[in-house]
Amino acid sequence: MEDARERFRQITGEYEKGLRSTFEEHKTDALRRQEMRLSIETEKIEREAKRELSMEQLHMKREISKEQDAYKDKLFAEVKELLSEYRKTASYKALIEKQIAEIRKLAGEKDCEIYLDASDSGLFDKLPAGVSISEESFLGGTMAVIPSINIFVDNSFRTRLEKEKHEFSFITGEQDEQ
Repeated sequence: MEDARERFRQITGEYEKGLRSTFEEHKTDALRRQEMRLSIETEKIEREAKRELSMEQLHMKREISKEQDAYKDKLFAEVKELLSEYRKTASYKALIEKQIAEIRKLAGEKDCEIYLDASDSGLFDKLPAGVSISEESFLGGTMAVIPSINIFVDNSFRTRLEKEKHEFSFITGEQDEQ
């Protein structure tokens, strides 16, 4: 009986030892899988957070761009009003006379066609020779064509205003840091 009990303790001891060993292996494997899952989920969350941050930054940039465009439009509307007021001054008439003289100097002896804005028809009592009123409004200034040398002179305020509007940009703190 004693021998059977001893064998029983020995067999159960070995079995228990085997179970503990299997349990430790299982525990180690489970911890490794859990760490791997945790690492994968952490990376997934980090990627999602970066994606959301990127989308929010893009949204903010679009909103800033919209606001800048609105301010830009407002600014250039004010500039147009100021140009309209300027066109009523003697300085504007002097500018037109200077532009006409420069165009004639460029043309030399060649024929040239000089155009004034349609709303400038009352600027001169009598239009200078070779100057006519355009059917199209170009916000002031002059335009000219010298056909014999294929030159087009555009001193119109519309072209200058469009160029300035196209090249205009707001200076932001982001640009200052660069």
